[in-house]
Amino acid sequence: MVNGKPVTAEKTFKAQRSSGTVDMVFTVDSELLKGKTTVVFEDLYQDDIKLAIHADIEDEGQTVYYPEIGTTAKYDTGEKVSKAEKGITIEDTVKYSGLQAGKSYTMRGKLMDKSTGKPLMVDGKEATASKTFTADKPSGEVIMSFTFDASALSSTEIVVFENLYKDSTQIAVHADIDDKGQTVSLESDKPPASPKTGDDMKLFILFALMIAAGASVTAVRVIASKKRKRKSR
Repeated sequence: MVNGKPVTAEKTFKAQRSSGTVDMVFTVDSELLKGKTTVVFEDLYQDDIKLAIHADIEDEGQTVYYPEIGTTAKYDTGEKVSKAEKGITIEDTVKYSGLQAGKSYTMRGKLMDKSTGKPLMVDGKEATASKTFTADKPSGEVIMSFTFDASALSSTEIVVFENLYKDSTQIAVHADIDDKGQTVSLESDKPPASPKTGDDMKLFILFALMIAAGASVTAVRVIASKKRKRKSR
């Protein structure tokens, strides 16, 4: 069902021979079918009489797959933030659905600089990774690892993009520069800024007021003590 309606198609034709083929075209927004597996059923009619049926939910020849992938990126420490240093590793867990069990696929990933929206460059090259795997089930997950030198990348937000391929055909993409699940950060290597002159003045005034308050309390105690001594006389 798409938008509450079944997806159907129909074609009327004249058989030129006793055997032949007919193409049926189903037009549908595939975005609505992400992660699903569809099977095509057909009925053949002459006038209003049903002559033949092809309806096997397990028939691979009638089956079409609509893969979907989604990811969560973290450092191998399990955190979303890391120091900008050499040899750090980002582990990207890619969940997939709508794949064909027993078939081989290749996942390819690329690190993106969120501030520019362009590929992250490390030593003049794009930071990429790939992994070929066999889907045991239509749904599952695969982990992509990116190990690189981040010592020159302080204060950078990194977003992981992924593409799924079957043979050489791209069948799914997950590339959202604003997806927090795909994003990790590198800390700044700059020392904290020293207090400004205005901040120093505020601290000085506060310190002076504290001293003045302490002196006032001492003075009150001294006066009170003198009064008690006079009364005792």
